[in-house]
Amino acid sequence: MLSKDQFLFEFVKGVIHLSKKDYSFLHNISVLVKDKKFLTENQTKLFDKLIIKYQKQIKKSGYNTELILNLPWHSQVVESKLEYLQARVSIVNDNIIIKTPFNNQFITAIRKVDLNQFIWDKQNKHYIIPFSTYHFKLATEIVPKYFENFLFCEKTEQLIESTQYYNDAKFWSPTLIKVADNFYVASCNEQVSNAIKDIPLNDSPKTLFLLSQYGVSIDQSVTKQNPKLELAAKHNNTIDIDYIETLVTILKELDIETVFTSRDIVHNKMLANEIKLAFLEKGIVCKPFQETKKDKGVLIKSTSFYRGPLENVDKIITITNSRPIKIR
Repeated sequence: MLSKDQFLFEFVKGVIHLSKKDYSFLHNISVLVKDKKFLTENQTKLFDKLIIKYQKQIKKSGYNTELILNLPWHSQVVESKLEYLQARVSIVNDNIIIKTPFNNQFITAIRKVDLNQFIWDKQNKHYIIPFSTYHFKLATEIVPKYFENFLFCEKTEQLIESTQYYNDAKFWSPTLIKVADNFYVASCNEQVSNAIKDIPLNDSPKTLFLLSQYGVSIDQSVTKQNPKLELAAKHNNTIDIDYIETLVTILKELDIETVFTSRDIVHNKMLANEIKLAFLEKGIVCKPFQETKKDKGVLIKSTSFYRGPLENVDKIITITNSRPIKIR
């Protein structure tokens, strides 16, 4: 064996049992050696550390670790420039680009991010995606988390600086608030503003229910932990079966005419009968959700998970059951 390059290729053939992280590193530098014929000083130092780390296995495979450590590199060894050590976030031609040194934790983390659509550009060795506020926020938050040495381009820095004004903002989505005796919808956008322009702002349950259907959240300054107002204000609610009559009374006050029961309720005959009787007594129609067509109403379910169309659902109520189980 005349060079470390030769042993590098033996290393990644499976002769030595490597950890996933170490194999990834060795595989990456073997690609560099094969394609570009050069390595950085830091990469060669880490390679030597792995020789020492796996020296017992190496010796068992019939190799002399001391000899290997003293072998030269056939590939060119270049200085470890800052560009190879520093993570960077850049905006180029309306694209967000993330270029980083190898970091297995970072790779795992970015793959697990919800809605992440960054594409790995194999040729240029970086992540890239057309600019969006979501991916800009993702890039500028995840890179500092996994790299102490990082750099944001000038345009990225300018965008970050422009958002500092909003650091103290309390509301990030349309929210009904009460200040003194006046009501306002904070953080309202043009679309929501146009949709609710004819709704008088107050703290009546009907108003809160109506606003919630337009995606307006209701602040605690309005509801003040009042159970009736909380139920009217929230699109998703949870209530125990023992308070079903209270629920029915509130929904009646909100002029709800129809409630739908999900499949899990329908298949629980005891629970379904109790719920149906409670609503029928107040003149509210109660029927299985799968029978609905264009009717609008409130969905009643008993599990946290639900899969199905929700276009005609004005509110979702999850029924819990804290009643003790009788064992005979």
